[in-house]
Amino acid sequence: MRAVQHLHVTPSAVSNSLARLRSLLGDPLVIRSGRGIVPTPHAASLAPALKRALSEL
Repeated sequence: MRAVQHLHVTPSAVSNSLARLRSLLGDPLVIRSGRGIVPTPHAASLAPALKRALSEL
């Protein structure tokens, strides 16, 4: 799992964080597509604002 390696956390930590975000936002955030996953339209619409916010931190 590349996210786990990139974030230096356990798979369960990533899973738990994603579950919390899904619950808070009321959206699955990612869906399976072929052999991978893609962002939902809602998640994709959040990306520009999140990128700006993170760059300001």
